[in-house]
Amino acid sequence: MKNCENRTALAFLLFFSALIVSIPACKKDLQWRGPASATAAREATIVANEWTFDTPGDAQGWTAGNATITVSGGTLNVTTTSTDPLLLSPDNLNITSPAAFKYVRVNMKNNSAVTTARIFFTTTTDTNWTQAKSKGFTIAANNAYVASYVVDMSTVSGWTGTIRRIRVDPLDPAGGSGQSVNIDYIGISQAFNSITDWEFETGAEGWTWGNASVSVANGLLNLTSTSTDPLLWSPDFLGITAPAVYKFVHIEMKNTSTDTSARIYFITDADTVWNQTKSKKFSIKADSSFYGSYIVDMSTVSGWTGTIRRIRVDPLDPAAGSGESVSIDLIEITANRSYRGVMSPQTGVNSGDIDTLKNIWRANVMRWQIVDPSAPSDLASYNTWLNGKIAQLDNAFALCEPLGIKLLIDLHWTPGGHDSAKVLNIFNGQAANDSVVSVWQRLATRYKDRPGLFGYDLINEPIQPASPGPGLDARSTEIRIGNAIRAIDRKTPIYISFAQGEDPNSFNSPLPVPLTNVVYEVHMYLPHDYTGQGLDGDSTHPVSYPGIGTLSTSLNKVRNFQNNYPVRIFVGEFSVVRYAPSASSYLHDCISIFEGYGWSWCYHAYREAKVWSLEVADQPFSSEPKQLSPPTDRYNEVVGGGLTLNQ
Repeated sequence: MKNCENRTALAFLLFFSALIVSIPACKKDLQWRGPASATAAREATIVANEWTFDTPGDAQGWTAGNATITVSGGTLNVTTTSTDPLLLSPDNLNITSPAAFKYVRVNMKNNSAVTTARIFFTTTTDTNWTQAKSKGFTIAANNAYVASYVVDMSTVSGWTGTIRRIRVDPLDPAGGSGQSVNIDYIGISQAFNSITDWEFETGAEGWTWGNASVSVANGLLNLTSTSTDPLLWSPDFLGITAPAVYKFVHIEMKNTSTDTSARIYFITDADTVWNQTKSKKFSIKADSSFYGSYIVDMSTVSGWTGTIRRIRVDPLDPAAGSGESVSIDLIEITANRSYRGVMSPQTGVNSGDIDTLKNIWRANVMRWQIVDPSAPSDLASYNTWLNGKIAQLDNAFALCEPLGIKLLIDLHWTPGGHDSAKVLNIFNGQAANDSVVSVWQRLATRYKDRPGLFGYDLINEPIQPASPGPGLDARSTEIRIGNAIRAIDRKTPIYISFAQGEDPNSFNSPLPVPLTNVVYEVHMYLPHDYTGQGLDGDSTHPVSYPGIGTLSTSLNKVRNFQNNYPVRIFVGEFSVVRYAPSASSYLHDCISIFEGYGWSWCYHAYREAKVWSLEVADQPFSSEPKQLSPPTDRYNEVVGGGLTLNQ
């Protein structure tokens, strides 16, 4: 957090850190001019109902007919007793917007030779189970993996009004008694960001290969070519019926060869021939020091239509020969939506805060800062203080998860604090450095399985001394923390910040880190004299807004880093003081640039210091801040504009 640091003079704290009460926003007052040169808005996942079957013995309200069911090992296990097995969801689902909540997803392993399944539904006005209110879909037979089936129910004319209940016939019809399926997940949603993903935590997960040798260990699929044409085939019958939405193939891969290109092929239900026409080539980085994030838009290939049945990844196209290798951490087929949200308050949230954040602001992520004005500077008091912050975070998860708001855990105050120049003591002393590693081990152990977890944001704005202690520099510390987390949690994204301070200038000449599933974070407050307007002691204010060209130039280093090393970028903070001239234009242009580059972002901050608040009038620094209704122009840009892209 820039300029309004919470550990400055007490008078400064009293003036700026008060929390404010929400005011209802009138939607007709929200104006958005549209992002300049931005990509189209991506769909956000808002789940109406989902069932994960994670608790042994708990079917979560589902009942069976013509079948027996048990729940164990994270799956609903179904065994038929006749040819018509069926699963009934809990009643009164109350899905009042079926045009939006139109996808039913079933993750299922089919242990039979049956190749079709069907979904039925009833509404509050038509409670009869009929074939007219159903949709069949193709499933893989005798598959050794869990396949993901996403069925668009909006093509059924009766999917209107209020959906009351669904019924899943997992084998339609079954061959008789004794056939079985294992269901890992059922959900009803607007969209699913990743329709199918493979993290290689349990082996090859249905992938096969040619012209290569493959081993799977520690969540990595390691491939070594045996000829010039190594290839990986996905499981069959992916059943991707919405390729216009699920159009990106995302691969996290380390390339230890000298090759610089790869290719993705696909087949559809209507065209099962592998050919160059149904493929797309993309560039890869020849660099064994990091995992690149390759997100390939397949919609530019004319054949990416109908139902996508299977994909093939040629990770080296072509390989130079035998002995060339890559390590793959993740493959997914995804909508690649952006996340857009806010920084959290420092002192916790209540249900009213979160209801406003979800239903009025439309945020789908909150960067949760572990910090408050009483944060201790001495190492001995840190863990006691952290206990209280963990209790606040537990409460935030309980409030946010049911509404689909994900939390990025931000260790905003590190053990030992910092000095007057904001240099973090974890870079000066071994004890503080060891402590920050143990804190993250504690947090990862506690939260790794939370469905609302967005990621681990390791160190906020890491400012290090000119000569850090041996092995205590920011890069070494973050790699050490990352490795400690990966020993506990292989899957959750890790957010990396560069010294000094995390602003765009920190991207001058950094190198990626050798960790899996990494996102690189930037904070945007440039130019500081404009966004701060004297908060840092500069008396030459007001400073005029310099224009979008200056902002674009400021972010060039970040963009160049993203292009040079194919990585994901996240804007963890951006803001401007409420009384800056043309503040709304600054926010509008920042969002335009972020959207144009496909960067997810969080505004600083939600109901924290009034100097940044979107709900407080655009009054001068010296004025007593007042809430406004209708909202401020700044509110209209961030809430009525940028965050509405989440809808």
